[in-house]
Amino acid sequence: MEIFGIGTAEFLLVALLILIIAGPRRSAVWAREAGRYVRQFRIAWQKMMDEMTKDLGEDGQQIRKAAQDFQRVTSDIRRATSAPNLVGEAVKIAEKVEQNRKPTTSATTERDEEASGADRYSAWQYTPDAAETPPADSDTDSVS
Repeated sequence: MEIFGIGTAEFLLVALLILIIAGPRRSAVWAREAGRYVRQFRIAWQKMMDEMTKDLGEDGQQIRKAAQDFQRVTSDIRRATSAPNLVGEAVKIAEKVEQNRKPTTSATTERDEEASGADRYSAWQYTPDAAETPPADSDTDSVS
């Protein structure tokens, strides 16, 4: 809750300070007077809005409705693009992807790894024949 840039904690702090400074009797009187001013402000605001609606007529109603629709759309966009909402949507998508994955059995995976492992690493395996015989095209004899 934020009113005129004042959050709930600040409002409670101001109310506590008023209670301490004014005391319980005067702060009750001040609260009553503040309530009267708020009520008068609301009545004046409503009268002004009624007069504007009356003066603008049908076109004013359409403009007011368009402004309310625009405000609703911008609020929806702001809510949809907020960081907590985006993170929540990403988590939901990740959960759906995880649920749609096909489960593989461990026996099938191990068998596939063993079969492909022999082919994959055959070039790196030690063979005694290759180590003992030098390559046929080497020029090692002419260097010494």
